[in-house]
Amino acid sequence: MDYKQQTFTAPLAAIEINGVRVGLIRNLTFTENTQRGEVQGLGVLTLQEVPAVSYRCTFTADSYLINLKKLGTVKDPFSPVDATDSKSLVNTILLGEKPVAIHIYKKTAGNIDSSTGIVTSEGSFERIAIATDCFLDSKSWNIAEQGIGGKNISGRYLTPIFLT
Repeated sequence: MDYKQQTFTAPLAAIEINGVRVGLIRNLTFTENTQRGEVQGLGVLTLQEVPAVSYRCTFTADSYLINLKKLGTVKDPFSPVDATDSKSLVNTILLGEKPVAIHIYKKTAGNIDSSTGIVTSEGSFERIAIATDCFLDSKSWNIAEQGIGGKNISGRYLTPIFLT
């Protein structure tokens, strides 16, 4: 019997910097909206056209708090962590901001027992999408009793995502 996976299960989303996976994302939402203008003539109550005037791509993500210093020279991609005062923070955001990529993967099955359909080993992660140019709009962080600390971020990306 052929067991072909039809649904997107076992997802993994990761923030990568220079090809190094620096953090996993707990929840991830991408939204792509088309803004439309309205065209109607004088004396006409109904719209005659709704032309596209812009395309907006946004994301929200919850990630685990991670200690990037353990990775050596890798810095937090969404925050100028070396800024020591308000002026250097503002200058870094205004003059040195660089986009970050968010990679989305799915887990694949390795070996499957043909008689029982049981997955006997894991396969590799298969990349299904990349948000290549993410810019931060807001961030917050949280800690909870008996929980893992987290960071919530939201922002925009410039290039629409095409699932592979």
